[in-house]
Amino acid sequence: LGLALFPCVLLFSLYYLYRNIDDLETTLHRNVVVLSSKKEQIDYAHHAQTAFGLQIQEWKDILLRGHDAQEMKSYWRSFLLHEASVRESLETMHSLALNARENLKAAELKSILDSHQNIGKQYRDALSRYSLSQNSSATFQIDRTVSSVDRSFAAQLAHITEDAEQEYKGLSAR
Repeated sequence: LGLALFPCVLLFSLYYLYRNIDDLETTLHRNVVVLSSKKEQIDYAHHAQTAFGLQIQEWKDILLRGHDAQEMKSYWRSFLLHEASVRESLETMHSLALNARENLKAAELKSILDSHQNIGKQYRDALSRYSLSQNSSATFQIDRTVSSVDRSFAAQLAHITEDAEQEYKGLSAR
């Protein structure tokens, strides 16, 4: 009887061993995908922060040096390029969060995207009210109009970057 039961117990044990190995492989694969997604989110968050810093620099250049039409055109083009770069990074992060079913993060990123769009509108509205080429005090008037609108957005970008980094560290420590 023992000899008859031994192969059955052995087969049963091997079956569970292979099933556990399969579960471990599935878990490992899922963790690699999640870590990879988190790393991408960090990269896009850093890119958005950098691009936003450059966008702000171009805005300051518009105010300080935009009195000349040619320079204004050049700085405005660069401003729009960096603005689009920020938006693309945030949209990619939003898509990654949706794909990972991170609904709270996706909602936060959607709110940040809306804030960025609102900042752009405020810049455009301020710039359309005054003529830099015809009014020497326009720089100060425009600057006062949009004073500090970028600070809360920069803080939001820093927050999502820190969150992504903390999530990555927490997942990679497991």
